[in-house]
Amino acid sequence: MTIGESFKRAYDVVGKNWPLVLVNIVSSIILLVLFGLMVVLPLMSLTGGSEFHYSFNDPQELKEFLTGPHLKAALVGCLVFLFWALVASVIGIYIYAGALGVMKEALLREDWKFSLSGFFKEANKQFWPVMGYLAVLFLVGVGFVLAWVVFFVVLGFAGTAFKSVPQGGMAVVVSVLGVFLFIAVAVVMLGSVFIFASLGAYGATVVVFRDASVWGALKRAWVFLWANQRAFWGFVLSLCILWVVAIGLALGGLIVQVIPGLGKILALPYDVFSMSVEVFATYWSTAVAMSFYEAHRRVYSP
Repeated sequence: MTIGESFKRAYDVVGKNWPLVLVNIVSSIILLVLFGLMVVLPLMSLTGGSEFHYSFNDPQELKEFLTGPHLKAALVGCLVFLFWALVASVIGIYIYAGALGVMKEALLREDWKFSLSGFFKEANKQFWPVMGYLAVLFLVGVGFVLAWVVFFVVLGFAGTAFKSVPQGGMAVVVSVLGVFLFIAVAVVMLGSVFIFASLGAYGATVVVFRDASVWGALKRAWVFLWANQRAFWGFVLSLCILWVVAIGLALGGLIVQVIPGLGKILALPYDVFSMSVEVFATYWSTAVAMSFYEAHRRVYSP
């Protein structure tokens, strides 16, 4: 399968199952309402609607904060927000699992037609495997970020040491090396993001298609991408297109807001439109990976 064919097939799959976008938007609205009910209203009731105006540099105001309603509100707010974030994560993963299952069925069956019953059936079937996979992927991602943090800390100490180099020819060499090192680090970071994202997408695809374990899915995804590098570059290109679309929509939102008179009126419809396009593009990018895997898995996957 060529990259162009995978793009077209992915577009057809998502277009055929366009209610997935509507399900995502409705769930986002529900989560927004829950945020208001679970987080905002309790905080307002605890603080009596008073504004937070403390300056912690003033001992008297710090004492007022520790003995006033805002400390209790802050603690309760943190706990409630964490609970809301947990609920939002579970709902988001449930919908994502259902979308993966629906797109898998659409790729495997030409006669597949979207239905809410079919969506919930796939979501119930794929939820726990996808949940476990994303949990492990999250931990791997945290380790990945921490490794880069340690690297930049070490790089900062090295940069401080290089600043002590006397002026002259050696200083010029160090400056040139610093520029090349910056470019190299930027390229490696971008490449690492692409590799991690590709493994994440193709690993989730393996989980859905093969009911594989987490580590088995990552291994199969790595073997598949190594043997079929066109699939890697196809997904990377779809990811870049997704980013361009997101940036373009964000810039469009800024333009809409500054339109005299109509800005506030058009803001809400544009936000709904922007969310719809972003969700469609995200599912399309995921479907690109799934279409590549479905077309080649019998040949390349162990």
